[in-house]
Amino acid sequence: MWSSAPRFQDCVKKVWDTGIVGTKMYRVVRKLKLLQPELKRMTRAHFSDVENQASLTDAELFHINKFWLISQAEIKDIMLNIPNDKAPGPDGYFSKIFNDTWDTVGDDTSEAIMDFLRQDLCSNKLSAILPDLISPNQGGFIQGRSIMENILICQDIIRLYGRGNVYSICLFKIDFHQAYDTIEWKFPYQMLTAMKFPEEFRQWVMQCVTIASFSLNLNDDLLLFCKRDAQSLMTMLRTFSTFSLSSGLKISKGKSNAYFNGVKSDLKADIFQVSGFVEGQLPFKYLGVPIKTTRLTAQDCKPLIKKIVSKIRGLGARKLSYAGKLVLVKAVLKTCHIYWSSMFILPKGVTAKIEAICRNYLWDRGVYYLKTPLVSWDKVCTPTKEGGLGLKKEAVWNQAAIGKLVWSISSSPDQLWVRWVNHIYVKNKAWNDYVPLEDSNWYQRNICQTKDIFAEAYQN
Repeated sequence: MWSSAPRFQDCVKKVWDTGIVGTKMYRVVRKLKLLQPELKRMTRAHFSDVENQASLTDAELFHINKFWLISQAEIKDIMLNIPNDKAPGPDGYFSKIFNDTWDTVGDDTSEAIMDFLRQDLCSNKLSAILPDLISPNQGGFIQGRSIMENILICQDIIRLYGRGNVYSICLFKIDFHQAYDTIEWKFPYQMLTAMKFPEEFRQWVMQCVTIASFSLNLNDDLLLFCKRDAQSLMTMLRTFSTFSLSSGLKISKGKSNAYFNGVKSDLKADIFQVSGFVEGQLPFKYLGVPIKTTRLTAQDCKPLIKKIVSKIRGLGARKLSYAGKLVLVKAVLKTCHIYWSSMFILPKGVTAKIEAICRNYLWDRGVYYLKTPLVSWDKVCTPTKEGGLGLKKEAVWNQAAIGKLVWSISSSPDQLWVRWVNHIYVKNKAWNDYVPLEDSNWYQRNICQTKDIFAEAYQN
């Protein structure tokens, strides 16, 4: 359609000659976006009666689901042989536009595709070596790892805080000041160089992080543990100060806390003076959940309930059928607690409250419902083949999720948290026969209780 308009080729050439800084694929995508308003103006000027035409419009922007390394000539052949009677791609461009303007856009498009293929190949190779490059105590972004492992280990280290000199340790909870805005961009480049990544790959990374625009929601929690002696404490603080100066990451001292157990007052005073931190009190929040020495209470879970209620308020005004509300209960409300439930047995009152919120929303789109429900909740939570709606009881789901931790201990010995459990608790015993000691963490005892409940199923 557009190719038949006057000055179409000139319009494309004008946009394509625009100077764009970035990777090859970024430049092509950006130019295509700049071309869109020009084509819209062309449509209004020359094809405003298109709705009255009987013939179909021209077809789609190229879309390739499986990539392989090919030459520019092969890319051109593939592009020019895409049928013109297909639906447009996600950005609205037709393949005929590329066919008619290949002399203008062909070189950039071919180079962008080949550049993407090289990056895709590099990404696959990188995923295989990342576990060796990134320390095991970094739980995120690596397949097979989870930040929940960090939480469980931290919860276990904290278990003896407040018991006098029986357990002597220092913990620093570091909060970075706007980490993404303060980092020195030369720092990741230097790190990639030190790890001997190829120059082309380093340039790709730097273009991604320095040219593109990002909207980020970062969780910058960092926990540092060390012994209570002055030499260990000062060495750690000096090392972290060197890291901060090198990376450009600034510490929010007012939000960073130090936690001590069995440390003398004069040494604590020296630490506060050197670091600028303040002494924190348990419990504290780490990666979104409370870290404490005793089991979770309903008070600890108030942020979780508040989160679910806020979801209700965002969904409550929608006029939906029961079927629509059921979908939202399953997809939204029932998923809010998964993160917590996958680590800890929630208090019975909390699971009951979550069920009440979901039940009330299902019947009346609100947090509260004063009428008698149309169907009992036990019936609602039966499988659909038995006449229910397929929802799951919260307490049962919570116990099943903890059962996954039980299984991990017996089947995933290389996981950081499993290695911790085996070293501190199980040691040389068989996991199936292990009985927790009196000073075991409260969540560890919950895991063992779940193990005993599921013992027959695990053995089978």
